[in-house]
Amino acid sequence: STALDPYQITATYQGNAAFDTSTSHALTPPVLEPTTTSLAATQNVTSGNTATITATVTAPDGSTPTGTVTFNGVACSGSNTKTLIGASAVCTTGTLLASQSPYAVSATYAESGSPATWLGSTGQLSIPVSLSTTTTAVVSSKPSSKPSAQVVFTATVTPTPTGGSVAWSITAHAGANPTCSSTTALSSGVATCTVNGGTFTIAGSPYTIKATYSGNSDYSGSNGSVTQNIALIGSQTAFVSLTHGTGGSLRKYTDHVQVTGSDAGIPTGQVFFYLCANATTGCTATTSGATKTTATVTGTGAAQ
Repeated sequence: STALDPYQITATYQGNAAFDTSTSHALTPPVLEPTTTSLAATQNVTSGNTATITATVTAPDGSTPTGTVTFNGVACSGSNTKTLIGASAVCTTGTLLASQSPYAVSATYAESGSPATWLGSTGQLSIPVSLSTTTTAVVSSKPSSKPSAQVVFTATVTPTPTGGSVAWSITAHAGANPTCSSTTALSSGVATCTVNGGTFTIAGSPYTIKATYSGNSDYSGSNGSVTQNIALIGSQTAFVSLTHGTGGSLRKYTDHVQVTGSDAGIPTGQVFFYLCANATTGCTATTSGATKTTATVTGTGAAQ
């Protein structure tokens, strides 16, 4: 506004040979204050992360414009039309990607006031978006396992990328480097590598399992690793039973032994049986007069 406000406008008809002159009633039109809309965005915007864009509307007379601002060029949470609060409106978006950078964003302030007080205006801003840095973490389903165990390795990439792939490598301490018997493509930031039982060896332990995320046009690449230790297969005696048979004055004894390996493995080798006469404190290899016989463990883990 200026010191000349309010303005009045009248119209005077000059008349002619047939009509007299006349003057209209006075009209007082509103004088709209010009505005400027400026934009500012979060610094260092990266792919997939939340960005905040603020539109500020100012008037040269120092008044505080009210009304709404409509953002274009991005998708704001809720709605792209925001109400001014203290002459500012905020758009929050998490959809910006480096592959589509830079973004041309505009914000249009609508003429506002009742009666109208402020003229509309539009501000523009170019927003660059950089690659989002990732990290890759690898875990083992059995950090210390037996050679007979199947082990699944899981790689998790964060923040969750929209594409790319994971490459696996397995390095032995000694000997040949195994490979995954099966792998999965990156899905929702996760990929797995399965190594079959019997693939790892004690001689090759410890193994280093490494997962490398390739990255893409929105996310940077990264890698992570985990150490896999291989230990001896333990065994346990499941049961020992005796079956007595008589034939005249003779007795027949049959000892059954079942040997079961850890992780459902089947041990191989031999079982020693000791026969002791009149043993009262147990029968072992050191018992005086003990007689030793040998049986071979079968493919089922049984011996007799």
